[in-house]
Amino acid sequence: LAYDGKGALFVAQAHTTSIRKLAIDTGTVTTLVLLAKTVPPLGNPAGLVYDPAGALFVSDADKCAVYKVVLDTGEMTLLAGSPGDCGFADGKGATARFRGPSKMASDGAGNLYVADSDNHAVRKIALATGTVTTVVGAPEPFDVVIPGTLPAHLNRPSGLAYLPGVGLFIADTKENAILLAGL
Repeated sequence: LAYDGKGALFVAQAHTTSIRKLAIDTGTVTTLVLLAKTVPPLGNPAGLVYDPAGALFVSDADKCAVYKVVLDTGEMTLLAGSPGDCGFADGKGATARFRGPSKMASDGAGNLYVADSDNHAVRKIALATGTVTTVVGAPEPFDVVIPGTLPAHLNRPSGLAYLPGVGLFIADTKENAILLAGL
């Protein structure tokens, strides 16, 4: 789910290719028409983040990629990852690799954080450049230390929330824990 602050809620329908918009005041539901000219259609939209500049960021767990959708036009472009070519690599745009990107959070300062669930990691995308870096984690789910906290393991991170001045909260599914990465 992603709220636009203006009365609309966006919903990613997992295991479908649909993103829907719910007008909260009327209950009207519409399906976004995505004009994916340069990328394949969505496979499994798993996470959404609304950008006040009029974009919606979408992670696709099956295609191992993150996209930007311009809401006024419906144009969808690749932000990071290589659709269908899963893996683990930091890099810019299509040179980066994800495996099961799911929920996301924004820090409001031009960075998007992605729970890269099947890589047992949290990744950061600099929106200005599309550059992906690993914040914490590795493709193996153990022996992870988050700076400024007690040693912890990441094992299928599935949810993120960013709190300014505090850091990034990470919901870790398999460890049954909420962790804090003080960024």
